Amino acid sequence: MSKPSAKATPLSRIIKTDAQMRVRPLGGRRLHAPDFYHQLRRASWTRLTLVFGLTFFLFNLVFATLFMLDPDGLVWADRTQAGGRFWQLFFFSVETVATVGYGNIYPASLYTNIVATVEISLGILFIALVTGIIFARFSRPTARILFSKVAVIVPVDGIPTLMFRAANQCHNLIFEAAASVSLLGDEVPGWKAGASRPGSKSSSSCRESMSGRAR
Repeated sequence: MSKPSAKATPLSRIIKTDAQMRVRPLGGRRLHAPDFYHQLRRASWTRLTLVFGLTFFLFNLVFATLFMLDPDGLVWADRTQAGGRFWQLFFFSVETVATVGYGNIYPASLYTNIVATVEISLGILFIALVTGIIFARFSRPTARILFSKVAVIVPVDGIPTLMFRAANQCHNLIFEAAASVSLLGDEVPGWKAGASRPGSKSSSSCRESMSGRAR
């Protein structure tokens, strides 16, 4: 009685379009503190904007709640009484983080001054973190190399050589270029090495370095 063979995962699902491997570790912690910084660097701009925007909104929401615990500790101007007081404290929290200080609301008691001091300190750290991540994303060098979809094997000086075309999409020059090519294929379980089987895919994973010759 033959056992059902495991279905092989297509290579198109393993490798992303940007040549990144879809490999996920099994077991252990999924996210470490240092990895969070790299996750933000590698995240898309849309996801990064949503993360920063939601964090900034929740940050000011928390401090607006803290200011709401002692509303009499704030000095209010006459025109600030119109509208919801909580959302006025929310925008006062935004102004405190940005160190704008319009003057219509300002802390007077010890509690509100301590809350404002803590908020300004954490706000400076948050803005520094956002600035550092954005700068790291812009300053990170990225290679934009375009490879041909078709590779051919032709004799070069009597030696069968795998050849494909590559082009630089950046407006700069590349000196002393070298390429390392990896071949990833499906291996037939239980088949002897060196034997060929009609209709089966090539096995093994080989790695060859090419240097000194470019086509």
